[in-house]
Amino acid sequence: VDVDSVIESAIALARMARRGKKPEFVVSRHPDLPPVSGNEDMIRQVMVNLLINAMDASGADGCIRIMVSADTPCIHIDVIDSGAGVPDDIRERIFSPLFTTKGERRGAGLGLSISRDLMRRMQGELILKSSSAKGSCFRMTLPIADKSAEGANDARIDR
Repeated sequence: VDVDSVIESAIALARMARRGKKPEFVVSRHPDLPPVSGNEDMIRQVMVNLLINAMDASGADGCIRIMVSADTPCIHIDVIDSGAGVPDDIRERIFSPLFTTKGERRGAGLGLSISRDLMRRMQGELILKSSSAKGSCFRMTLPIADKSAEGANDARIDR
């Protein structure tokens, strides 16, 4: 999967989902980024969820940074918002099903739980890397695609 194309489509989808909010998206790409192993739709779904959460946390005119880095054998995608951060007392629960800080009308509390599950199904990971009063950083980690297994990735992933 080409990470750059997934990021661009996820940004477009997140903007459509949160019309009226005009955050600045700053994407720092890694040069010569290899493709990752996984399912493009699943990666996009996780990315859209993280971007919508970042938009909600950052406010209407916030700044959301997306930083891509390579660390063989993995690619890391960090989504960094400019919100108030995740309070210490709820950090252990944010990936739990049905946990939300958005209230009944704005969230079911499934986004981060489902996103973490999708990442694990692709042999990846989703973590809260850091959080402070100046914002939070969620990190997606995916394995770099094995060129010899190209085309076999979809068969490995349960849909």
